[in-house]
Amino acid sequence: MSESALILVLGAPLLVPLAYAVAAAVGFMASGPAGIAEVNRQGLVIYTVFIVALAAIVLGTGVSLSVLGEWLDFDIAPPLATLCLAAAVGVGVALYQLERVVAQVIRRLTGRHSALAAVMEGATTSLTRPAAPVSATALLMAVIVVAEELLWRGVLVNGARESWGLTAVASCALSGGAFGIYHYFFGLRSVAMKCLHGLAWAGLLVLTGSLLVPIVSHLAFNACAIEWRPATRLQRYSQTI
Repeated sequence: MSESALILVLGAPLLVPLAYAVAAAVGFMASGPAGIAEVNRQGLVIYTVFIVALAAIVLGTGVSLSVLGEWLDFDIAPPLATLCLAAAVGVGVALYQLERVVAQVIRRLTGRHSALAAVMEGATTSLTRPAAPVSATALLMAVIVVAEELLWRGVLVNGARESWGLTAVASCALSGGAFGIYHYFFGLRSVAMKCLHGLAWAGLLVLTGSLLVPIVSHLAFNACAIEWRPATRLQRYSQTI
């Protein structure tokens, strides 16, 4: 795998605000302040386009179709495969419940409108979504999950071991840390929790040898985060991606 693919993934935290700045500028030129407001309302869609484009560029620079097939291969006997996937779902649900508890505790300690709360929870409103069919939201989240797992687990874990000679533990730590830092725009709480999520999903990849397992776990996490009822207001997207 090329080092440029690894560097692009590690540089993703710098690319996200750039992508939204471009979208906001285009919106402003098209409709003024109303255009910027529309960009905020369509944050989930814009992020989906961004992460898919990034994944396409990264995979195009250093991952062949044969390698991608090897990542997704799940060559495990059916009974054990079922157990692995069930465990992956359990990990995803457990991570979501843990994040909910941590978020509630932090909000009680810092309040909802203090400066400390802004640091812990982030001040951005870019990644929000308007009231929309759950099916559409679920589809976008599924696309995001696959793209993120290809990048932060497939490329970073497998690529760092292959190109940089990192051990399994070191590559998992790199994946977790990079995934956490990538969520800096949602505040320190999200950085810490996403480091944990990234480490857990990287561990699933190393233990099973298949990227399919962390994808399933990440999908379970996001499924818990979706409000399975019609949305009536703008909602933060910090607990999902």
